Amino acid sequence: MPNLILPLSNTQAKSLAGKRWTFNGRTYYFKSYDPAAPGQPPWKSGAEGKAFPLLDTNGQAAAYLKFFTTPSQVRLDRTRWLVAQQIHRWAPQLCAAPSAWVDSRQVRRPDGVEFDLTGCLATAALGETWLEMKYRLCENRTVLDKSLRWQCLRDLVAALARLEEAGIVHGDLSPGNILVNARSATGGPALSVIDFDAFAAPTTGRHLVLSVGAGGTYGTAGYCPPDLVRKAEAGDLTVAPYSDRHSRDMLLLELLLAGPELPPEAPPRDWPPDKLQLRYRALLATVPP
Repeated sequence: MPNLILPLSNTQAKSLAGKRWTFNGRTYYFKSYDPAAPGQPPWKSGAEGKAFPLLDTNGQAAAYLKFFTTPSQVRLDRTRWLVAQQIHRWAPQLCAAPSAWVDSRQVRRPDGVEFDLTGCLATAALGETWLEMKYRLCENRTVLDKSLRWQCLRDLVAALARLEEAGIVHGDLSPGNILVNARSATGGPALSVIDFDAFAAPTTGRHLVLSVGAGGTYGTAGYCPPDLVRKAEAGDLTVAPYSDRHSRDMLLLELLLAGPELPPEAPPRDWPPDKLQLRYRALLATVPP
């Protein structure tokens, strides 16, 4: 049987830039190269694959199409199961969860493209990564309204509570995998969770938990459960995500306390205790008795 997941080469990715594509009655455009940065590809690359922004007819980011680097039946089974849950409909904070599996052998190819492609479609959530914002906060180049900080906390807790209720672990919660929308409209989320590639659903079947040895990830050091880092560093290839609670708590601390004089590249466990105390006391001073 031929591979059901088709890897996307860099040459193929380049040929997609600017192409028009119609899927489920909606028209998208693969993001083109920026003339001001001709050497910078319009897609984002990671260990799992490439995420290509799809623009709407107004030129705004509407979705991402994720292409996987390593084809495998396990990867396909996991992705199809995740799409079938329709998590993007569960809560506004989860709108960026995968919503469709795309296979151009079954649906229309992008215009002018002569090769087939497979990928996972997800809505583009609004905002910027918390990692980007945290750097500006800690370098005193921006401020974050206290009411927005609290809304981000509520949104993160609400999103993760919904996942936990369903027995799903995001698997790689980190500053790069949550978006903060400082211009959120009334009633809309200030924080969204993105990048569900490392998810685990341990109560539903072993194929839904992908270990490091099988090509998965255990999360991000400093945010994932510390025992996973220790085991992985000792050479244990069976490690896999099992809980979001440690990463949740680290992110809650950051969302509340991140600011000047704290190291933006470090998780809260590595913050200087004296600086942490100062930020904590400053926070308490703003809380009504």
